[in-house]
Amino acid sequence: MIEVESIFAIPTAEIYADYEWNGRESSNLDVSDLKVSLKATGQKEPGEVCLATAEQQEKYGKKYLLNSGFRRFKACVEL
Repeated sequence: MIEVESIFAIPTAEIYADYEWNGRESSNLDVSDLKVSLKATGQKEPGEVCLATAEQQEKYGKKYLLNSGFRRFKACVEL
């Protein structure tokens, strides 16, 4: 099996981030350091998303679900 990685620019408005599902505690979601870094050098590591099912798209109004990169995502949204 060949594993393929694709990187796309996806508007944050199309991504649903379920912070309750995220494995990090809420106290670890301080992103002030990441906002400084993003402003200075841009995003170095991509977040991971998956395509939402039709039911999830209807429920959340978003095309994608965030799988990893919750702190990066939050920092981008807050900028």
